[in-house]
Amino acid sequence: MAASEARLPADQRIDFVSIVTPNNAPRRSVQDIPRSGFHVVCDKPLALTLEEAEEVVCVVERTGLVFALTHNYTATPMVREARHLFQSGKMGTVRKVIVEYLQDWLVEPQEKRGRSRQPGGRIRKSRDRGAMGDIGTHALNLVEYVTGDRVTEILRG
Repeated sequence: MAASEARLPADQRIDFVSIVTPNNAPRRSVQDIPRSGFHVVCDKPLALTLEEAEEVVCVVERTGLVFALTHNYTATPMVREARHLFQSGKMGTVRKVIVEYLQDWLVEPQEKRGRSRQPGGRIRKSRDRGAMGDIGTHALNLVEYVTGDRVTEILRG
């Protein structure tokens, strides 16, 4: 798709590509699209391994194109207010952050809710890093966004 779009005159081709494939889908297009000259808006996760992510960074740096990685929770008013409280100093010095991401959507088999099967692409660690690869990216993003600090260490319990 990107190659055929790139052959069109500049005023007739798309401006950017949005990548919203499932977490466990091949991410080759993440690198191919900037190589073809298009900006990218990519739903998380960027990649399944650090090596894959580093390859994407190299491609994007070489092209100089915009590459946006989405994390939707940063746009909510509650999260923006929390960021303001931390950034203004009203919360004091951050010494430790504990993150919980509570959901109940997998408490019972999805077949009981009229769905055909469990959402394996979000929970099978061997293919897509499981819950940490799906939900954990939001938790990490929120900690950094709200506190303004970079996460340097994670303890999974």
